[in-house]
Amino acid sequence: MLLRKTLQALWAAAVCRWCSGLILQTSISQAGPSSVQLFSDFGLAGGGSAAFDVIMDMSVSSQRARGYIILAGRSAAASFFHPNLKGSPDWAAVCSAPSAARFEIVSTTSVNVTVPTADQYTAYLLLCQDLLFAGTVTTTLLNLTPDGELSQQLPIEDSPLPRLYTVVLVVWALVAALWLAQLWRCRAFVIKVHHMFTAVVGLRVVMEAVMAAYWYRLQQPPGSSPSLQRLASLLSNADQVLFIFTATLIGLGWGYMRQRLSTQEVRLLAVVFTAQSALSAAEALCVGGGPLCGIVVMLDYILRSLIMLTMVVAINFNIAHMRAALHVPWTSSMALEYLKLKQYLTFRWTFLAYLLLPIATLAVQYAVLRWEYLWVGALLEEFLMVVITVHIGVTFAPFNTWFITRAYDQSLE
Repeated sequence: MLLRKTLQALWAAAVCRWCSGLILQTSISQAGPSSVQLFSDFGLAGGGSAAFDVIMDMSVSSQRARGYIILAGRSAAASFFHPNLKGSPDWAAVCSAPSAARFEIVSTTSVNVTVPTADQYTAYLLLCQDLLFAGTVTTTLLNLTPDGELSQQLPIEDSPLPRLYTVVLVVWALVAALWLAQLWRCRAFVIKVHHMFTAVVGLRVVMEAVMAAYWYRLQQPPGSSPSLQRLASLLSNADQVLFIFTATLIGLGWGYMRQRLSTQEVRLLAVVFTAQSALSAAEALCVGGGPLCGIVVMLDYILRSLIMLTMVVAINFNIAHMRAALHVPWTSSMALEYLKLKQYLTFRWTFLAYLLLPIATLAVQYAVLRWEYLWVGALLEEFLMVVITVHIGVTFAPFNTWFITRAYDQSLE
């Protein structure tokens, strides 16, 4: 049961990461009794506005067709509407249930609701008669800005994200500058995996810049930009794939334990990460949800879990191999072997933290925080990724090996 709920939460987080509210358009052509969800769990502050522009197609709709727009708060939606609209609803109870706002729709019309209190609101169009209703509902959701203007298009729980991603961008730019400075200072000791890590940090800077631009664009009219949304989603997934690929190379000991991988390992890595890249790209383009998107997310999750399991085995194997090598007679290079062992022991704990990152973030978001502070989950995820990446960089950064071996190779005499 716990695993199923965790997977459902991961599915929802992956598919709906780019689902923040704004201007939504819903096309309807169905007969009652039935319901259509116009938007779900959008945080509106007191004084916020939900506007509904309904255009009925009278040439298709039944002559006496009518609908009801229902606006329900968080508790009412969770305790009554969500459960009662599944399966075989009691339409008499649903259509007469109390709600935060209710409007009857009999023709083309516009409805504007100003909410009195802060809450996460869900809107439905209820069709309570056995008549065909055809038309389009355009929903515009606005919150108050700090200046009191009704132009903020982000929900309460997402409103700090533009500033958050700007700060995170500055932090990652500083990390990139420090990493490049270290590579230049110890350029004689740079190996190929260091260039891979440079690509990880560089892609992260680009991704955070696009994320900041996306959220700033989202909070101002006209709101969402589909092209920017897809770019941000693609970069986010590409960043995860590149990070895992680089961590896998480190876990396999490439550049540290051995200079090259075997032919079979190279082929297997090429197949696995090509598949993961394809799944991640498909997941990034699944911005609307649906069964197919759920299958893609699940396959990506399974493949990523298998890669993680392989990394755990590889890291433990390398640690055991290095410990066995320390029992041979002492040489001047033994100090480097002890250092490598320490690096991989540290990397194992860092990798464990990365494994627990999604679960920890979800646990904080859904078990600790109130809905108004869900943005703290994004803050926690970004902070932990900075810590994990910096820790890996510090652990495996290039350095002059002479400072380690000089006490044992008689070079100081």
